[in-house]
Amino acid sequence: MKPQSVVKHGRVPALLAVVLVMSLGFTVVLASDPALTPNALVFQSPPPMPPQAQFYYWPYDPSVFDNIQFYDYSWDPAGMGIQSQAWEFGDGTTAQGCCPTHRYGKDGDYQVRLTVTTTDGRTGSIVQTVRVTTHDVAISKIDAPQAAKAGQTRQIGVNIKSTRYPETVRVELLKSVPGGFWSIASTEQNIPVRSGNRTTAVNLSYTFTDADAAVGKVTFRAVVYIVNARDALPADNEAIAAPTKVSR
Repeated sequence: MKPQSVVKHGRVPALLAVVLVMSLGFTVVLASDPALTPNALVFQSPPPMPPQAQFYYWPYDPSVFDNIQFYDYSWDPAGMGIQSQAWEFGDGTTAQGCCPTHRYGKDGDYQVRLTVTTTDGRTGSIVQTVRVTTHDVAISKIDAPQAAKAGQTRQIGVNIKSTRYPETVRVELLKSVPGGFWSIASTEQNIPVRSGNRTTAVNLSYTFTDADAAVGKVTFRAVVYIVNARDALPADNEAIAAPTKVSR
């Protein structure tokens, strides 16, 4: 780098060099340099810092069904600005630009690298691990009695299937009331992965009432939630049973 300014200094021993980092943000070199005035003070600006690469993505807990949106929010301490962004998604694919989307083909941990380049050619990179995990449970059916009498306690079975991982789920049971549904019971249970069409039954109890008998029937509805995870395909997380006839 060429010196920004040279200030003549008194006589010093030949080839003596003293480097001082000053609080004003430049370097002072005391040296004998044949190319400069003998025994001179040389003021040099430090080289610009590299750009600080940063990015985030959404959703933060992606599955194989998600088109993940990546966002560059890098910055340049030198103030020149970011000119380009190059992405490596860790599965052999790449992209350019500030805000690409990407979808992974299978679950796993992927090392995503972003490299940014400033308008004057400086570069900076960052690597983050993106974990792709696809959680999915479904209610296959609800087993409810065809008929019951007021005062009877009967079992309602909610049959659940987990397709990829063992999951802890919360099951909520609701019953029909005029104008909608009312929650009547809930429970948590571990659901293993089972082959074929095999499911795990979650059983809850309900005691039929005189109000049910006055209406003449009750319809049960069940909803399942994965505990501490997001279901990638939530459309099959609830089901409604056929009505149960209720008499006195």
